[in-house]
Amino acid sequence: MAAEVKTELDGSFESQASLYSERSKRRRYKAKRDKKPSATGRTWTKVEDPHAPRKPRSGYVHFLSSRRSKYGTVKQGCDQKSINVALAAEWQGLTDEERKPFLDLAVKERQQYEVELKAYEKTEHYREFMEKKERILRLRKQRRKLGVDTKEEFDESLELEDSLLNDSKKNVKTASKEKAVLPTKASSDKSEVPTAPNSNIPIFSSEFLEYNKNREAQLRSIRREIGVAEAEKEAMQRTIEKMQANNVALETQAAHDKKMAKEADHIIECWMRVLRGAMSETMREYNLQTPEETVAFLTKLANGDAPNEDVLQAVKEVIQSASFLLPK
Repeated sequence: MAAEVKTELDGSFESQASLYSERSKRRRYKAKRDKKPSATGRTWTKVEDPHAPRKPRSGYVHFLSSRRSKYGTVKQGCDQKSINVALAAEWQGLTDEERKPFLDLAVKERQQYEVELKAYEKTEHYREFMEKKERILRLRKQRRKLGVDTKEEFDESLELEDSLLNDSKKNVKTASKEKAVLPTKASSDKSEVPTAPNSNIPIFSSEFLEYNKNREAQLRSIRREIGVAEAEKEAMQRTIEKMQANNVALETQAAHDKKMAKEADHIIECWMRVLRGAMSETMREYNLQTPEETVAFLTKLANGDAPNEDVLQAVKEVIQSASFLLPK
C-alpha cells in the first residue's frame, strides 16, 4: 500500500512539514467571489490573509493527489467528470486499513497547521490583517446602509472607500440642512441632485434610505412567495407522478382481470358443451333446451329437490363419466 502513495508518504514528518511550509510560502492567492449574490445583487470579494499558513488537506484530498495521474489528465483527452467519479468509487472501495496512510498524513498536516497558526497569530502580519479585515467589514456594512455600490475592491483601495463614505455622509447632511433651512432653494436645485432610477428621490437622502429599505422588503416578500409557489409546484408534480403510476397499475390490473374473465368464460362454455353432451338423454327427458335450464335443474338436484333417487343417481354417474379438461 505504501508504494502506491507517492512521495508524500515517504520520509519523516519533519521533512513533510518543511515541504508543506515551502509550498505554502510559494502559494499564490486569488480573490474569490461568493457564488450566491446578496439581497441587493452585490458580490463581495472574500477577505484572505496571504501570510497565513495554508489550511490542511483531508485524507481524501491526499488520496486524490496520489491517484489522479493514474487516470490521466484533461489535456490528454480525459473527461474530468469521469476522473472524479472513478476516484470517488475507488475511495469508497478502500478498506479502513488502506485509508489509514492518507488519514494519518491528514492528521499530521493538521497538527503542523495548528502549530504554525498559533505561531502566526503572534506576528505583526496577523494583527495588521485582523485590523484590515475589521475595517473592511465595517466599511461594507456602512456602504450597504447608504446603498452605495461601486466596482472598486475594499482590499485594494481603502482610502477610496473612506473618501466615498465621508462624501456620502456629507451629502446626506447637506441635503437635510438645505431641506430644513432653504426649502425653496432645495426645490430649485433638485434637478442637480442624483436621483434613484425610475423615481424622483435624491440619492443619499433619508427618503432614499427608506425607499431602499421598502424595496428590499418587497424583494424578500416576492422571494418568499416564489419559494412557496415552487414548493407547491413540486408537491403537485409528485402527486401527479404518483397518480400516473397508480393509473398505470390499475390499467394493468384491469387488463389482467379482463383476460382472466375471458378465459373463465371460455372454460365455462367448454364445460357446458361437455355437460350437455353427457346429459343429452336427461335433457330430452326433462325438456332442458338452454344452458340456463340445465344449470337450474342441476341446482335443484344439488339442493335435494330431485324427482326421485334414480334420477339423482343417474345424473351423478353421467357427470362422473364426463371428462372436464381445461381447454388449451
